[in-house]
Amino acid sequence: MNIHHRRITMSSESVFSFCHHCKLSDKCCRQLGLSFDLSAPVVTKDELKDMKRFLGTQVSSFTKSSVETTGQKINTIRIRESGSCIFHENGRCRIYEVRPFDCMIFPLDIFRLGAGLYWVIYNAFCEQEIEQARVLAYGEALLANRQADFLTQFAWDAQKNPPKLTYSILKGITPTLL
Repeated sequence: MNIHHRRITMSSESVFSFCHHCKLSDKCCRQLGLSFDLSAPVVTKDELKDMKRFLGTQVSSFTKSSVETTGQKINTIRIRESGSCIFHENGRCRIYEVRPFDCMIFPLDIFRLGAGLYWVIYNAFCEQEIEQARVLAYGEALLANRQADFLTQFAWDAQKNPPKLTYSILKGITPTLL
């Protein structure tokens, strides 16, 4: 499937071909939240608008708001008690066409570490070979088409709120390039 998202056309199937051979059966969509290693996907204000329009329902029905220790308000997709994303049904994403950036780039993420922003990868999560350079290029292309304030809404402070998953830093991000 080609993704036409904010003026970008890329074949996610070729970049994320390893997902089609996943032996973990959508673990990234089914094991989210406090009981598991992976946090619920972050949703920005623009993504909330897109999802609301797509679903035709109130934002509160599919998101949860919380405040980070930095005081920043974070919206995340609601998850079921089982740890599954509320949009994961029968092995498919019900909102694939408008899924959040956080879902698009996984197993990549963007962290705020000190004063810097960094691309990171959860390299052990997928338990298979990932072409990091291709996945990173895809993530960078998606990021390049975002609004200037996107990173402020999206990147979370990994020092104050450390992830449970092991990650590797791939490279720094210069926000002025947005």
